[in-house]
Formats: sequence, C-alpha cells, structure tokens
Amino acid sequence: MLALDTGDAIRGYASTANVVDYTIHGFVGTSISQLADGQLADAEGDLFSATSATAIAAIILVNTSSSNVTVNLFLRPSGGTSRRIVPKDVLLQPGYSLHFEGGKIKVLNTNGEIVVTTSASSFVGLTDTPSSYSGQSGKMVKVKSTEDGVEFSSQIGGAVIGDEYDNGNSGASFTIDWQVRRNQKLTLTDNCSLSFTDPAGPCNLILKLVQDGTGGRTVTWPTSVKWPDGGTAPTLSSSANAVDIITFYFDGTNYYGNYSLNFT
Repeated sequence: MLALDTGDAIRGYASTANVVDYTIHGFVGTSISQLADGQLADAEGDLFSATSATAIAAIILVNTSSSNVTVNLFLRPSGGTSRRIVPKDVLLQPGYSLHFEGGKIKVLNTNGEIVVTTSASSFVGLTDTPSSYSGQSGKMVKVKSTEDGVEFSSQIGGAVIGDEYDNGNSGASFTIDWQVRRNQKLTLTDNCSLSFTDPAGPCNLILKLVQDGTGGRTVTWPTSVKWPDGGTAPTLSSSANAVDIITFYFDGTNYYGNYSLNFT
C-alpha cells in the first residue's frame, strides 16, 4: 500500500485522453472505500488528493480503446515534486488493465489472465488457452523477431533444440539443414558430398554419421568447415554400421569441427 499524508496526491495521464478508465481504492482510517474514479487525461493531473491520512490499496487502469495506450502514474507529496510509482510509459493493449497494488504491478489481458507481473515498461501477451499448447512440448517462450509479442519456439542459440533429427540415407550428395535441428543423423550409403544450410546464428552443432551395411563411405566437406591440427579432415570409420560423431561450432561464417570416431 501507499501511505498518503494530507495534501498528497495521486496523479497520472495517458498517451490518449479519455480512453483509460481509473479507479482508486484505499483506507481512510479503518474503512476501505473507493476513493476516486474517472478517465485519464493526456496531460499529468490529479486523480486523487488526500484530505487526511490515507492508505492507497489499489489503483486500476483499463484501456477501453481499440489501440495501444501508454500510461503513467505518480505520487506527489504536498508541496513536493511528482515521483513515478510505475515505470514510464507502461503499454496497455486494447482491453488490457493495469493493477497497481502498493509497489507491485500486474497486467491482465481481455480474458482476465495475468500477462506480466514485473517492473518492465512494456507488456506483451501470450494466448493462454489449452489448444495453444498443442505440439509445443519441450519448446520455450521467446520474444518475436518483430518485438511485439512472444511465441513458442524450439530455436535457441541460432539453431533448433530437441531430439535428434534423422535425415535418412545420404546418397552421393546431401544438404544438412541446420535450421531444422542442431542434433542430426545421416546414414552414409555412398561416398557423399555434403553441403550445409546455415543456422540462424552462432551455435554448437552435432552430426552423427553412420556407415551403412557396406561401410567404407567417405565424405567431402563444405569449404566453410575448418578442422584442427593443420586443417585435415578426419578419416571416417570404415566398418559396416560404424558411428562417427562430428561436432561443430558455427560462428556465423565458418564451422569449426572436431570429431570422435569409431563408435560400434
């Protein structure tokens, strides 16, 4: 709660006038009551002025417009300077409400669900319905590239997380698409010339190469792959069904490779 002395005032404004409803609730003495209500102007002004010692329990702001609106709230001591009690220019999407409860704020979406409880200056929503989780197991929530919301994603560190992706058989040439998954498997069924589709950004990658039932298959690597110890590519295991693990660090341009060979 906020403690107000006689003459102290709660002040506020919105980026658009007369579209954000406000109500202020608190205690005068031992009685709780609604202290003030109205709509925010587009210039800072008094919302409530205490005529005696008052405890503010809650301030609620509701964006009634069809557009985004930013809001600001202040406490101005009697004869003093206005001081912010929420971050500057808190963004409320259409129909969203801000609830200030004595130092802690939360934003509710149009379904009454909590969007964010934070001290951030901007709030974005994630639809929170059971159907929205279908197929999202193991994924994370990240900010969209457009920076106007959040979304489920399996991508982290420039590549996609998750289980091993099996590319099947290689043939004489094959392209590994690192945007599909950062852990991949390829069964060599011929001497194979590999090419890579780059991941979105720098990251670690793993490629499991499996010899087919014949064995002895070789790989020609993309020129962007760099090897240690003088730059010589590894000699892959030649036994039928042998497994070699090739690891890369992609720096945005080159793939720096290492290897562990001859798992059988």
